[in-house]
Amino acid sequence: MPFLSRLPCIATALVLVAGLLSACSTPSEKPLKTDVSESTTMEKGVPGGVHTRTERLEATIRTINYDARTVTLADDDGNMKTITVGPDAVNFNQVEVGDRVTVVYTEETVVYLKAIGETSTDGAAGMAAAAPEGQKPRGFAGGTAQVTAVVKSVNLEHHTATLEFPNGDVRQVPVRDDVKLSNDQVGREVVIQITAAVALSVDKAE
Repeated sequence: MPFLSRLPCIATALVLVAGLLSACSTPSEKPLKTDVSESTTMEKGVPGGVHTRTERLEATIRTINYDARTVTLADDDGNMKTITVGPDAVNFNQVEVGDRVTVVYTEETVVYLKAIGETSTDGAAGMAAAAPEGQKPRGFAGGTAQVTAVVKSVNLEHHTATLEFPNGDVRQVPVRDDVKLSNDQVGREVVIQITAAVALSVDKAE
């Protein structure tokens, strides 16, 4: 999602998660297995809704190169991935072969048609917390970004709406069949809020 780039306070954590969950593997590696759950909540006849996606990864540290700041992780199916850990991870030297790494990433997207006269402010905010230096790596980061798009046109035949975003991007999006679409909605504003959170922990194997 492009809106995540507007969460500067969690940029480091999201880069690490991206490396673990979605980065391309080398020819000798396979993607690590993750458990994914998704849910969508909508009110009949009301535009928009809430979509939540959670991705969980559990892996074991197989090898460590402290000088190069790289670790090789293996999931329970034997898939492996080598990642580079940046200098912001001050507790990297506390990591040991055999430690278990758990990463949980959750993203919630809320979309709604702004009521006439309603005020709201676009922007982003975030927070982060990490374990004190000298302990096993552990931390949490999260933030919320909001952007408002304008309904530029509607297509009653195909039941779609064309939205224009603040950066000038224009996108045509489908509208649910249960939502009434009319030309009166042209000029109305659609609010998109994305909340992202990631929790990471490294623990000794039991």
